[in-house]
Amino acid sequence: MPVVRFAIALFVVLLSSAVAARADEKLPRVLILGDSISLGYTEPVRKQLQGTAELHRPKENCQHTGHGLRRIKAWLGDGKWDVIHFNWGIWDTHMVEPGGALIRNEAEYKGEMRIRHTPEQYREHLVRLVDAMEETGARLIWANTTPIMSRSGKCFDDITTLNTVAVKLMRERAIAINDLYAFTLPHADKWQSADKVHFNATGNQQLGARVAESIRTVLAKKPRSDLRSAYRELLALFPEETPGKGLDRGKEGVIADQPMTYGLVLSAEALRYRVMPSGEGKRRVRHAADWILNNSRLASDGKIGWGLPFAWNEYPRHTSYTITTAIVLEGLLDALLLNGFWEQAERERILQTIRDVQLRWCREMWVEGYTGGYFQYSTHETGPDWFCVNAPAMFLGAMARFHNEHASTTPEPERRLFAERMDGLARAILATVELRDGAPYWKYMGV
Repeated sequence: MPVVRFAIALFVVLLSSAVAARADEKLPRVLILGDSISLGYTEPVRKQLQGTAELHRPKENCQHTGHGLRRIKAWLGDGKWDVIHFNWGIWDTHMVEPGGALIRNEAEYKGEMRIRHTPEQYREHLVRLVDAMEETGARLIWANTTPIMSRSGKCFDDITTLNTVAVKLMRERAIAINDLYAFTLPHADKWQSADKVHFNATGNQQLGARVAESIRTVLAKKPRSDLRSAYRELLALFPEETPGKGLDRGKEGVIADQPMTYGLVLSAEALRYRVMPSGEGKRRVRHAADWILNNSRLASDGKIGWGLPFAWNEYPRHTSYTITTAIVLEGLLDALLLNGFWEQAERERILQTIRDVQLRWCREMWVEGYTGGYFQYSTHETGPDWFCVNAPAMFLGAMARFHNEHASTTPEPERRLFAERMDGLARAILATVELRDGAPYWKYMGV
């Protein structure tokens, strides 16, 4: 009988272990990469994510970005990662000898020294590391480097300099950011250990809770691979050479080129190309931009602007609308963000088109009123002077972007005119706002 009870007990233990193993296999796999700061908070993160994720990290200190490039393939291995939480930074700011050897006592060192990696080198390394991690299909979380309170002056600022470089890159790549620098700085005197670099037990618990929460947040979101697949499926519905041509819900059975759709596709594809450049993406950007530029004067008056390919109410076909034109301008401005993409003549053509549109609206479409002024709903001469706030507001956004990004390409008289119109429109928008329970609202028409 004891043997039977022992066998049953053993079976139950083995069965429980097998079930637990299968359950663990189904949990998302999370990888932490980082230096000794991450070594300190890894176990608190593991406890926080128990039952939620299977946590891994290299047994070694991941040091600096140069070391990361040498070891990243080994750290990633062949397995599937759902989330990678990563950081490099402190070691990149170490002072080293010309040959690269670490200087452990800078105050007593008499020879030549340099920072291990300049901001430019740091960015270059991070780009390659991010490329490698994204190839795994994992969702990434960048952790800003924590402050080194034992430093002062420029040496203290070296961390913030590299954090700024990293944040800019992560935003370009649409990567989640866990700002551990801002999180820990106000509590450094209580959370850091005596060396003012690493963290004590309290600090590691706080960091662990913060890192675990950032991982849970990303795990709860739709996987990027699914989003990319959804985008590809949606994009496949738009012909590559004529991405703005199709049906309109307002005109059943009519297939036509829609300027608004060309503008939206241009924005989406230009932004995608910045992150994931490809031959197909390049062609789509060019086709959308070319159509917009070649069809900017379809209205009967021959003036610049974009509208609908069919008559709508009292407005004839191709009447230019403020809201449609604003969406097209945003597409062209997004296209200009692609550095090195356009030849100089192409770039100047886009800039000139945007300037010409603004000049027409500022000179011909402006209506004084509401302590400032606004742009009319459309260019049609019989159209009422409606102040439909959404359309001028979108146009204002495009003008403000142009002023911020390309003001130097515009002659001074035009810059002054644009600035006056932007100021007047902003005043009119503020004059028509209604506060309801402390939140701002605007009527569809300001009259």
